[in-house]
Amino acid sequence: MRKYLLSLSLILTLLLASCSVTLSPPTISEPTVPDTAAKYPETDSVTPTPALKKIDAHVLRVIDGDTFEVITSSKEKKTVRMLLIDTPESVHPSKPMMPYGKEASDFAKELLTDKDVTLEYDVGDQKDKYGRDLCYVYLLGVSVQGQLLEMGLGIISYVYEPNTTHLESFQKSQETARKTHVGVWSQDGYVLQSGNGYRYSE
Repeated sequence: MRKYLLSLSLILTLLLASCSVTLSPPTISEPTVPDTAAKYPETDSVTPTPALKKIDAHVLRVIDGDTFEVITSSKEKKTVRMLLIDTPESVHPSKPMMPYGKEASDFAKELLTDKDVTLEYDVGDQKDKYGRDLCYVYLLGVSVQGQLLEMGLGIISYVYEPNTTHLESFQKSQETARKTHVGVWSQDGYVLQSGNGYRYSE
């Protein structure tokens, strides 16, 4: 009986001692709220890009750096002229080959011949005066015009509103080539100061 009382007394003592300890509540920091206003522009300032018409096609023949022939998925043959870009002449009927004309043509042939591409039409004219389809061209989702401009194998040209949806992006690609002096930008005075054409004499 005495042992039982001693054990009970010991347990009560321990319980009372634990009750005297002041427990501090855990520190909870204020949640961090992301600054969405700084990360995203206000909705009113965003102009959505209209959905542009796209078709799939297979490249049959590359004519030069910016022109090629395709057959569409509906079996329609078309000649395509790339929008907003001009590569140096390589097959002009009355002019000799221009500097970087062969390089641009060879690049396009290697990149596009016998390949499946996506053609994207802008909101303005879809054909030029020669009946060629005016398109942005994508291979595996990558802009062919952007690649030509960035490598200095062409310049922005034939800019006619409203066919300018991708103009700003192309300007960035061209500026990269101009700053690094590659391709047509490696020859002083070759690209006209207006930026709309080439200066070439035999």
